[in-house]
Amino acid sequence: PAAAKPAEPFRIVGILGAGVMGTGIAQWCASRGFGVMLCDTDKSAVERGIKVIRALFKQQEERGLMTAADAHRMMGGIGITTSLEDFDVCDIVIEAIVENVQAKQQLFAALSKVMSPDCVFASNTSALPLEELASTASNPSRVVGLHFFNPVGRMPLVELVLSKHTSRATADRALAFVK
Repeated sequence: PAAAKPAEPFRIVGILGAGVMGTGIAQWCASRGFGVMLCDTDKSAVERGIKVIRALFKQQEERGLMTAADAHRMMGGIGITTSLEDFDVCDIVIEAIVENVQAKQQLFAALSKVMSPDCVFASNTSALPLEELASTASNPSRVVGLHFFNPVGRMPLVELVLSKHTSRATADRALAFVK
């Protein structure tokens, strides 16, 4: 039999929530060459998030893990917004908002209206049931859990959570991403 076609890699990652986890995930993604769009409904949270990301890159510079030029280039790969409509270019959107089922359900419903049909939705939750969160997505087969551990840049561990609706293609793409 023919080998399975490899999963289409993600290129642009949308991150919802500019708190501790969202900024950590954004910096992790940017440092691995992904384009990043960081979103929060609160403009001041996005501004604080960018300062935190800049400081995380500075720490990596000081520890000899990257050059100032690399950090500058990676920082340039991060866009900021307060509107979900700017996520229309994303291949995957990772939400790291408040741990509240209704808030996450509202978010997945809103994302379903603006995202491309093959965009993967991921939740960073570790406690809420994925089936419940995915119930408002237009296509629950593209919803997955990606639970990053804090601090993201220093914890080389991501929990991949599948629901009974998550498709094999979604799971394969998510696994390739975190590897």
